[in-house]
Amino acid sequence: VTFSAEVTGDAPFEYYWDFAGGASPNQSSGVSDQPSATATLSRGGTLPEPVRTYPASLTVVNPFGMSTHDFNLSISAWWHVEEIPVGPNPDCSVYVTIGPDGDVYGLNRSDGTLVLRLINSEWQIEAKLDDGYDSDTWLAFDSQGTISIVGLSSGYPGSSVWFSQYKNDSWTHDYVGTDFWPGYPSLVFDSSDRPVIAYRSLVGGGSMARKTVVATKEGGEWDLNVVSEEDEDRITGFFGLDTGPDNRWILGYRVSPTSGGEPPPEVLILRESESGFTRETVMENAWGYDLALTPEGKAVILFGSEGWLRVARETEGDWTFENVAFHVGDVSMAAGPDGTEIVTFTDHGEEGWEDDQAYWAWFHDGEWDIKLLPDPDALGSEAMFHPDGLPVLFTGTKMAMYW
Repeated sequence: VTFSAEVTGDAPFEYYWDFAGGASPNQSSGVSDQPSATATLSRGGTLPEPVRTYPASLTVVNPFGMSTHDFNLSISAWWHVEEIPVGPNPDCSVYVTIGPDGDVYGLNRSDGTLVLRLINSEWQIEAKLDDGYDSDTWLAFDSQGTISIVGLSSGYPGSSVWFSQYKNDSWTHDYVGTDFWPGYPSLVFDSSDRPVIAYRSLVGGGSMARKTVVATKEGGEWDLNVVSEEDEDRITGFFGLDTGPDNRWILGYRVSPTSGGEPPPEVLILRESESGFTRETVMENAWGYDLALTPEGKAVILFGSEGWLRVARETEGDWTFENVAFHVGDVSMAAGPDGTEIVTFTDHGEEGWEDDQAYWAWFHDGEWDIKLLPDPDALGSEAMFHPDGLPVLFTGTKMAMYW
């Protein structure tokens, strides 16, 4: 932003521009004989306080005295949208996430397994796994910023689950286990950098029912826990994996009928315990979509029930429930380091898919504040938070950051 001063009086004038309130440069170096100056406002505010104010001042001096004018520079936060380029192979989409350094990373299986880093709006190859996984993969980072991947290597009748990390310009590979058609893996780390992997696979024996496995490792071999019940008439799956302040994993979990609609679907929460894990039913006749944790480790579950997108919020020994919107799909949820919660969804409208609109909502003052997303291509956005607390949305081709 360029500022100009209109001064009356006897020349010559000297101008001292001071942007020490936070703009860049913080303060003009030396004195200027020009009545204008340019400063950069780094960003707007936050969701709770969208307007950010930068104090500034101008002091004008002539041979007869001086005068100072104080003023404020204000900028409002909004969604800043930028294109995400395709990977090295335009036919292969890039799974995008944010690293602990705040940079954007992508995972592309177009040529082996490529870990990409977005620099100056272009993808740079950060690491390449030549013998890449040929099935589902997931990218995550430990507290040291180590690139970590869980992936599947196909085979018959079983496929192998692997855990790979990139350190000192080389890969290490750790065999987790073999299962019957595993898929949809997820990977997180607790605060001590213990890896936790969840995936689901077919039960086998001709049944299309699925089971869910959580694998953890502390030093030695992987410990594989089958957390689904032995019921071949039920399809199990998970919709969110995280670790709490106590370093124990928490899994958003769902069960649904294989056919006929009976018994009805359920949303559950599973927690690691000293004896294995516990399970708790949160809601019946519901479909689980996403899981987030508050800074205190309380679970927040996004689910669908009777046409409503709803939130279940864990309190002391109980759950509270609230409606977000009706006729929705393509949902995602995230919780920030300060406890801010955001949800994205597509509103199908009463007429169905033809009326699709993309929305975002954030929870404050006990209710959900719903707003239309500025980009019509934001359908199916994935919500997450930047390490500095800024909410971020990803679609297949774009990224939007609120600042």
